[in-house]
Parts: sequence; structure tokens; C-alpha cells
Amino acid sequence: MRHSLIVIFTIILLSISLYGQPANTAGNSSKASEATGAKTRQKAFRPTKAQIIEAQEKLKAAGTYAGEADGKYNDDFRAALREFQEKNSLEQTGRLDEATLGKMGIALTDRQKGIEPAASDKPKRVVFRPTKEQISAAQRILKQNGSFQGEETGRYSNELRAAIRDYQSANGLKRKGSLNRATLEKMGIELTEDQAAIPVNPNDLASADDAGGAPKKRGPVFRATKAQITEVQNKLKAEGLYAGESDGKFNDDFRAAIRKWQEANGVKSTGTLNKMTLEAMKIELTDRQKEM
Repeated sequence: MRHSLIVIFTIILLSISLYGQPANTAGNSSKASEATGAKTRQKAFRPTKAQIIEAQEKLKAAGTYAGEADGKYNDDFRAALREFQEKNSLEQTGRLDEATLGKMGIALTDRQKGIEPAASDKPKRVVFRPTKEQISAAQRILKQNGSFQGEETGRYSNELRAAIRDYQSANGLKRKGSLNRATLEKMGIELTEDQAAIPVNPNDLASADDAGGAPKKRGPVFRATKAQITEVQNKLKAEGLYAGESDGKFNDDFRAAIRKWQEANGVKSTGTLNKMTLEAMKIELTDRQKEM
């Protein structure tokens, strides 16, 4: 009898334990998903058609967009937006984000004001960018000192970057090949208001560590004039080594022809018109070149 009572009591305890378990598994899984911190998708910032039209009209008035003000994106409009963003130290996205609309003075809608900027639209480290006019001014200055022979296009090129590096070396600046604030100020080129608000980057200035001691100024770099380049092109054409135009500009075919001539005449094959090559070709040097 006593044994039977023990068995009955054990069965009752097990029944109470089973019925005490939560039955709403769906509710538990919902709570679990909440605990994992499931994120809702962030709303994307989108300009309205009216805002796109207003931006297109502003860019047309500025002369950087020649298409229709139709409230639609197109390649020309995106290119004009990137140019505007570059001039105003904004990230060059080619789209009308909140920062670009604000810089253009275009009002946001109430809905847009309530949208938290996406990660790509949030303010980033401000990058110093020269304007097209500043690049043209730098090209003009470097042409005057004989270190750049190209056209004043307002655009970077390998030749311009090389000339900028030479200028930076000679003026106690880091050889970066880009027109940062320190370089523009050293050249005496005026900054825009936005650029003036960006402090000089210490990394743009040469330090004692860069030169293993006190910063050293490099001597002037030997560069052939346009007239000398043209004369060499004519000589190489006469010898059948070059078939291109005699335009006073370097190109791949011209450099290859120079190398062939140098190899055939015991001059180090560099593909450039250095002092030794010009003298070997019996081409007259300028007074400045003679001093190098």
C-alpha cells in the first residue's frame, strides 16, 4: 500500500511539471527574434522630381549642364552633379543627396527632414580639392618656370603631376603631385571660401624625417622646350624612326623612337629628352638648360 502511494504521488508531480511549461512557442520565437536585435531597413533618401528639376535649372544657369530640366537623371546631369560636388568639397556621388541639396540651397520636404542620413550620406572627412580654375592657374605658373609644357586645360595629367612634385620638392612640401592647400598657398593661388575653412594638412609639409635631417631642396629638373621636342620629332621622322605628328608633345610612339635613337648612339635609353640626348643630337640648349 505504501509503495502504491509513492507511485501515485510521483505521477502527480510529473503531470504538474509538464502542464507548467509555456504552450505559446510562436510567441517565444517572436520574443527571441526581438532579443537578437533584428533591424528594420532604413529609408533611402530620394529627391523629388521638383528638386531634380530645380537642380538641373541651377546647373544649366551655371553652364555645367546643357540637357533638359525634365526631373530625370541622365549621364550629363550626373556628371554636372559630380563637378558641383567636387567644387564644393562634397563626396562625388553624382546624385542629389541631402548634403548636395543643402549646398545648392534647395529646400527639403518634411519627409526628407525626418529621414536619418544613410551611412553613405553622413558627413565624411572633408577632402581638399582644387577647382578647375586653380589647376589652370597652377599650369600657367609651372609653364612660366619651365617645368610644365602642356596645355592649360584645368585637368590633371601625368606631366602636370610630375611638375607639381618638382615644385613641391623645391619649396619644402611633400612630393604628392596634387594641388593641396599648402601648395596653392605657396604658389600664391587664391583659395575659395570652402577651401579656406579646411586647415593645412601637416602631412603635406616636408619634415626633417623625410630627408633624414633638415628638409632639402632639389635642384631644377631638366625639361626640353616645345621647340626642342618638335625639332627632335622632325629629326627622328627624317631618320625613319618616328611617323607621328611634329606637335612638340610627348607620346608613346615618340618615346619609343627616342629610345631607339639613344640605343643606336650610345646614350642611356630613357625615352626622355635629357641634356645628354639633346647635345648628342646637336640641338641648341637654352641658357637655363646649360646651367643644369
